[in-house]
Amino acid sequence: MRRRDSGFGLLEGIMVSFIVIIGSVNPVTTLGAGRAVNLASPRLRHAGATWKKGRQGFSLIELMVVVTIATILMAFAMPGFTGLLQSYRRDGALQQIVGDVRRARSEAIMTGWQYRIFGFNSGASSPYKNQYRVMARSSGAVAWPDNTAAPVQAATQIARGWVDINALYRGVRLNPSDGTADFSVAFDARGVRVELDSSFDPLVIAGETGSSRSVRVSAVGSVRTE
Repeated sequence: MRRRDSGFGLLEGIMVSFIVIIGSVNPVTTLGAGRAVNLASPRLRHAGATWKKGRQGFSLIELMVVVTIATILMAFAMPGFTGLLQSYRRDGALQQIVGDVRRARSEAIMTGWQYRIFGFNSGASSPYKNQYRVMARSSGAVAWPDNTAAPVQAATQIARGWVDINALYRGVRLNPSDGTADFSVAFDARGVRVELDSSFDPLVIAGETGSSRSVRVSAVGSVRTE
């Protein structure tokens, strides 16, 4: 009795598609359970050609639908992404300031000098607004370097370069609601706070949307965020 051709199963179809894409295989391949398929047979060649013909790409309508859906999803996601980016910048500025304050305190303990963080609020008229710097002096008997002096490292004084929050974290502002011009905090050789400007109690770091975090320095010199 002649065996009726029932066509290819799913596995055979996948194999044929793979073979058509690669283009170079052994003419005879075993497909499990002892079944052998002659990949060079006219019937398989025709099947492969038919499969390739039906996969010519996406139609214009399909592409337009995909682009429309992607645009809608982006419109919903963009505000959240923007807010996340702004929070990331604000928190980055917070960590930058906290790290510099703690480093200044550590240097005061290690060197026996007094170290100070000085900066201008975002609303100040100074060209250094929204910036801060680290300064130091060998003892309380020595004057601090001038607030806007050029960077210097002398025998009894140190004034480092400015940290520009605007340049590093776009849109972040220091003490945006403070009416005073500047802020400062200083530590002695024990790491104890010996100077605290009211604008550093606390120092407010605000993002573009108005959400804010703050930094406080306790009397013993510990630094915490809020």
